[in-house]
Amino acid sequence: MNSSLVYAVPALSPAVTSSGYAISPIPIQTTTTSSGYFELNLIQNVEFIVTINCLGFRQKIKVPALTSSGLFSVSSLPINNQPVDPVNPNW
Repeated sequence: MNSSLVYAVPALSPAVTSSGYAISPIPIQTTTTSSGYFELNLIQNVEFIVTINCLGFRQKIKVPALTSSGLFSVSSLPINNQPVDPVNPNW
């Protein structure tokens, strides 16, 4: 899983924060380490669609109002074994 891409895009377009700020639907991306670790800085209380291509993972999550949180704590991590494209909503 070394250097696998991880994407997050706001689930709504445009997403609006509780403060009234609009969030662009541009994908936020990072890569994993050799152990599968990754970090994404996302806005709290906003729903994002997270995609991990190498796992065939794509799920909507709501970012909790916490300093940090693990992906397993905010998702059920379904695996569908299908490569996905975070820019194409019709995958």
